[in-house]
Amino acid sequence: MYQIKELLNPNSNIQKLDLVSFKLGVESSRLLIECLKKNTTLTELNIRGASYYLNFKKLFEALENNRTLVKLNFNNCQVYCTYLTYLADLLETNKTIKELYLRSCCITYHGLFDRREQRYLSTILMMNKTLTTLDLRDNCLNNSDMFWIGNILKHNNSITKLDLRSNWIYNEGIKLLSNSLKKNYRLNKLCLKSNNIGDKGVCYLANYLIVNKTLIKLNLGFNKIGDTGAQYLANSLKINSSLCVLDIDHNTIGNNGASLLLQALETNKTLVKLYLWKNSIDLSTIKSIGKKVSINRKNKERYQCLQILCLKKINKLGRTDEVKKLIPTIYENCLSKYL
Repeated sequence: MYQIKELLNPNSNIQKLDLVSFKLGVESSRLLIECLKKNTTLTELNIRGASYYLNFKKLFEALENNRTLVKLNFNNCQVYCTYLTYLADLLETNKTIKELYLRSCCITYHGLFDRREQRYLSTILMMNKTLTTLDLRDNCLNNSDMFWIGNILKHNNSITKLDLRSNWIYNEGIKLLSNSLKKNYRLNKLCLKSNNIGDKGVCYLANYLIVNKTLIKLNLGFNKIGDTGAQYLANSLKINSSLCVLDIDHNTIGNNGASLLLQALETNKTLVKLYLWKNSIDLSTIKSIGKKVSINRKNKERYQCLQILCLKKINKLGRTDEVKKLIPTIYENCLSKYL
């Protein structure tokens, strides 16, 4: 309660309000909403699991004109689908919110976009230009929901991190999502952990990875990926030049699949982390893969050092038009000298 009252203080400079598992009563909920209407310093609001008496309609309305809030965390709150219209209105009006967390929010148990309110939210998300992180894990999203998620990703040019772990996404849902991702050029982190993705679903993702140039982190842990799925991933890694982190732990990959991944690392020079924990792979094969990934990691570190050296040299010379023409030559000279 003290933190909420402090928001009323005109001299307050509170930037983060953390009410995790704080059981808001009727009065404290009313006070919180009144404070948020007037506050001009708060950048992060975390009410995870604190929503029993909270009126989300009034809360979302109170935040519509906020000009400082960047992060909203409603994890484990009961944000039922009837409130999604108000959340959509908030995202349409507010131009500062970059991170939205809706984990385990009881949004629905029958598909996120089965109702008019939910489809309205998807339309707003398509047009949103500020949101960079969207967390929808553990909301019972199913295959049909991936059609709408895919539409969002086709049109949204701001979301860079999407978390869909612990949902009900099967191979057909992954097909819908992967086809849409081929037209997305912003997403760089995608989590599909703990769904029901098998080898067929991985085939769709692998086809996406072959043409993708922006995704740097993909989490496929705790699924049903076997050697065939590993083969699809290995084929994509031979071509993909953007993926840096791949998590496929807790699957059913054996030595055959691991050997194919090892072969792919002969060509791939960008993957710096590969998680294979809790598969059926021999220790010797895991060590061989680890060595290859380690080489990539060291080369990346050296390349980053190279970039810093080049930038220092360019800044020392001054950024004139003449110097700009010499930038490729400067990089080439640094490369031959330090690598």
